[in-house]
Amino acid sequence: EVIVKKLSSGPRKILGITSATIEAGLKAELTVFAPNIAWEYNADDVKSKSKNSPLLGTELKGLPVGVINNGQLFLYS
Repeated sequence: EVIVKKLSSGPRKILGITSATIEAGLKAELTVFAPNIAWEYNADDVKSKSKNSPLLGTELKGLPVGVINNGQLFLYS
């Protein structure tokens, strides 16, 4: 619960952005997450210029597969 709060509402709070609201009639701003997908974190996944990470080669479980923004669904390939 703590990690979810720090990764979801925490950055919005730091940046002064209002928290997203899930409510009927409002446009959605959500991440679509597949908790059971297993995948290996490798250098191709690193978006930083620095390609070093202690997690390289580690199998992780759970993967964001898309986002819903302003009522539109965008799926990652």
